[in-house]
Amino acid sequence: MKFNRVLATAAISALLLAACQPAATTEEAAATTETPATTEAPATSETPAETPAALPCGVLAQRNWEAELSTGSSPSLTVSGDIDLGTPGYGVSLTRDAAEASGATTALLTLALRPPSGMQAQVVTAHPVRYFGPARGAYASVQISCDGAVLTTISIG
Repeated sequence: MKFNRVLATAAISALLLAACQPAATTEEAAATTETPATTEAPATSETPAETPAALPCGVLAQRNWEAELSTGSSPSLTVSGDIDLGTPGYGVSLTRDAAEASGATTALLTLALRPPSGMQAQVVTAHPVRYFGPARGAYASVQISCDGAVLTTISIG
């Protein structure tokens, strides 16, 4: 019985509050249903900026790639750069791609990502990427792939 009284009192209070609200004028009602006028951008002779292509493996951005080939008695290849991922805590590694042909002028590396365990904050985080290993040839460039797609190609200067 008490519950019914409380429910009835709440319903009456809601009706009274609704009745106290001022009614919208015809002009206000019309303003809320009108669609705003659109303006077109003036035509320019410049081409629009291209949208960046989606990167593989969930990489959001990449930068600072460098590749160095040191020659000598045991030639070596050093590659470094940074990638942005959606959360901190990823394990990031570069490994030599087994598909690289002997005598190739482009070194093939594969980026592997190991996601963090447990819950992580959804914060864009920079992750350094490094590779150091023996050089199999006189490379002119390094191609880094992830999930079978090319992430970047770096010239060796």
